[in-house]
Amino acid sequence: MKNTASFEPKMLRPEQESLPKTDERPWVRQRNEPALWYMRFQRYLDMGPKRSLRAVVVAEPDTQKATKGSPKQVETKKKLSDVSVPGAWKRASKVWHWVERAEAYDLDQVARQASQIRSMVSSAPYTSKAYRILNLDKMARQLRDKLKVGMTLVH
Repeated sequence: MKNTASFEPKMLRPEQESLPKTDERPWVRQRNEPALWYMRFQRYLDMGPKRSLRAVVVAEPDTQKATKGSPKQVETKKKLSDVSVPGAWKRASKVWHWVERAEAYDLDQVARQASQIRSMVSSAPYTSKAYRILNLDKMARQLRDKLKVGMTLVH
């Protein structure tokens, strides 16, 4: 039998295994990402959850848009469905993971909004359920004390 040395690290315990570190803010400019494509990605992000590559291409300033159908048609206003997404845009969106980064951005925005709402609610004195119950109970006792003997409440 031949014993061969293995240069692969041996994991002795499962807790030694770790997943690759994920970027906490993937929507910021990535290492080696060209400035032009990052600015286009920013416009893609700004379009909100219903964003599309085609809409970003249409909104791109100072570029000629390739239209489907007859080439070199000059129109003053192009419809979204008439514009085709250039291959460079498709490649850039895949290479720089635009869809995944935009989803992470959207989730972060929702979390930020929820945090803001929670902080606003916690600082408002009348939003606490316990506070409202105590006040309603107090008002009910005051009403009961104001009722004259023999009066009944009608529902």
